[in-house]
Amino acid sequence: MEVEKSSAAVGCLTLWPDGEDQPTVSTLNAYDGFVTSNMAIVPNESGAIDVYTDGLTHLILDINGYFAP
Repeated sequence: MEVEKSSAAVGCLTLWPDGEDQPTVSTLNAYDGFVTSNMAIVPNESGAIDVYTDGLTHLILDINGYFAP
């Protein structure tokens, strides 16, 4: 199976709860430009998150679970 490589490396991607300040750490690093997967827990109450990347990219977020009291 051949893995697709994008034309440019993304570098870092950061996810954080909407309404809060952007953290100084990354959630995912992909400097090689290859398709990369990662898992992250982004706690919030509204269900909205913010995303930052230091380059153009395609992003797919797959929400596959949640924590409930």
